Amino acid sequence: MTVSTGRTAMDPGAAGLAALRANAGFQALPDTLLAEWLSACAVWNVPRGQVLAEQGTVPDVCFGLVRGAVELGLRDTAGGYPLRDLVEPGQWLCVEPLLLNAPLPLRVRTFAPSVVLVMRRSVLRDLQGRHPAVSQALLHLGWQFSARLLRQSQLREGALRLRLRNALSSLAERFGSRDGAWTRIGVAVSQCDLAAMVGCTRQRVNLELQNLQRAGELRQQDRRYALPIATTDTRSWPPSPMQRVRDLASADAQVLEVEVAHRL
Repeated sequence: MTVSTGRTAMDPGAAGLAALRANAGFQALPDTLLAEWLSACAVWNVPRGQVLAEQGTVPDVCFGLVRGAVELGLRDTAGGYPLRDLVEPGQWLCVEPLLLNAPLPLRVRTFAPSVVLVMRRSVLRDLQGRHPAVSQALLHLGWQFSARLLRQSQLREGALRLRLRNALSSLAERFGSRDGAWTRIGVAVSQCDLAAMVGCTRQRVNLELQNLQRAGELRQQDRRYALPIATTDTRSWPPSPMQRVRDLASADAQVLEVEVAHRL
């Protein structure tokens, strides 16, 4: 883990509990266990651009996002880390590599000023040993991350306009707020970011964004995009990778246990 000298400790209060409850993996846990989980975490206010975990390293902590946004980047041949996905509040990262002592497949870095929960491996193992329900939650968190990787690959399939629509719709669903008849994406995403997410050049993304704007399917102001309300439900845009991820993440936990519970 890269230690950021710019971060400061803080009390997450109700926001921390709300972030836990927002994740489907924690919904079966009682409030007393959620409070114990939260009290076992360090809480940091992290500025934009801080690396939380490097690709290829074995993490000794996992992270839960309370506020802000975290980017996942995959190292390219030039040594850069093009953006592959943005992670919204309520999500946890590095859980499965932490438990398996496995290297991270992606780099984790803050995309915006963020409030992050941090839990060490020893603390997580202790909670798991004392509360059987924690193992089920960890199984779900690990599956969520695998499903996120699947969504990343699906966002790079099909015609460019469809890929771009799906990427924007996914961001609007996770970071959006209603603005009249539009859903406004609450994080500033550049054309280079979008190009990395959908697997093409910035120039091609620029042309497609202009086409979407002329068609009335997109608005932009201060690097923040807005989509019509009717198009921000990804189920209306086949192949709807976000909906497939939801379906996978909500699958019967007993079926998932057969495949990966022994790994935890």
